[in-house]
Amino acid sequence: MKTLLNKKKGTNFEDVQEMNQSLLLKLLKKNEICTRAELAKETGLTQASITKIISHLINLGVVREVGMVEGLKGRRSIALSLNSKLYKVIGIKLTRESFSIGLYDISGIEYKVHTEPILAMTNPTTILKRMKSIVSDFTKVEEDIVAIGIAIPGPFLKNNEKIALITQFPGWESINFRDEFHKEFNVPVFMEHDANAAALSEWWFNNEKLENNVMVYLLVNDGVGAGIIEDGHLFVGSQGIAGEIGHMTIDFNGRKCSCGNYGCLECYCSTFALLNDTIQDLCNFEKSILNQTDNITVSDIFKAMDQGDPLAIKMIEQIGAYLGYGIVNIVNVYNPDLIVISGVMARGGEILLSKILETIKPRLVSSLYENVEIKLSEFTNDPILYGAAAIATDNFLKNPAIFLR
Repeated sequence: MKTLLNKKKGTNFEDVQEMNQSLLLKLLKKNEICTRAELAKETGLTQASITKIISHLINLGVVREVGMVEGLKGRRSIALSLNSKLYKVIGIKLTRESFSIGLYDISGIEYKVHTEPILAMTNPTTILKRMKSIVSDFTKVEEDIVAIGIAIPGPFLKNNEKIALITQFPGWESINFRDEFHKEFNVPVFMEHDANAAALSEWWFNNEKLENNVMVYLLVNDGVGAGIIEDGHLFVGSQGIAGEIGHMTIDFNGRKCSCGNYGCLECYCSTFALLNDTIQDLCNFEKSILNQTDNITVSDIFKAMDQGDPLAIKMIEQIGAYLGYGIVNIVNVYNPDLIVISGVMARGGEILLSKILETIKPRLVSSLYENVEIKLSEFTNDPILYGAAAIATDNFLKNPAIFLR
């Protein structure tokens, strides 16, 4: 966490107060319960500043006192926590195959989730109308909705608030999600790339309470994206597409990508690539159990891997090698402390992870290899949907007074 935010040239007093308030709220969210003394110690803010900000937040109803606890130096102190149940957010997740909508409070507790499949070739306008209908049903039951967060596949041009491209899912480029949902429900709407949203959920809601300075979260599904977080803050770049590693070139004479480039990472280690490569290689593995399966799915490949099928294992190791090539670039560019691999492809487990490590070790400077941890996500809920809610919550906590006017 950042320490005391002092007044700097070009930053007015109100901005500093807002940043300090946001810092305290995020600490309460991360630690669940804190005393005023603990907040002062962790932030470097004075007791007087803590008292003033907390009093304001209690008056807003965002923070509450929850009894006495043993504080610093064994002294009994009043415990503080977010008044989580009072304020709710809605998270929305869009994928190529389905959409999900969930209701959460600002501590991350999930109350309700609705998921619907998207039929092939369905007009995006029809899907959008259905999504709005579900959100409307949620708002009729729960009145204290303070924000909506939307996680969408990319590349997503954050400044223009539009999707630039969804591989094999055309028609969404002309839709402005923020305008559509804000006009309909009159609450602030925040949008983020699905990998960024999932990265935030990993940071905030993972049971390990991650403290690493820089985390890169790889979301490997139909597409490949990365969420980059430093000290709890997303790095999104000038147009919001930082971390769009799926369109990183790993073979300049390689496969043609729908983005127009050649040899994009996504062409080699997405679920589409896994399925296509497996089907093409079936003829070379006559004894593979996948030859006994009609209309092979990605799930079938992972099940075959679990049973020791040589073709399935080869395919997952191939994905691991390609991911390794991408991760080498990520380590050299972002120098992260932690890389978390999530999404459908994380189902590859130790077979996938072992191949990734085998691939990157000889390709990285030893000091870089030894100081980066690479792991599979252990997050048990839907990280993208949770992340959409986290986006809404994160913005609410920056300055709740604006939302409560």
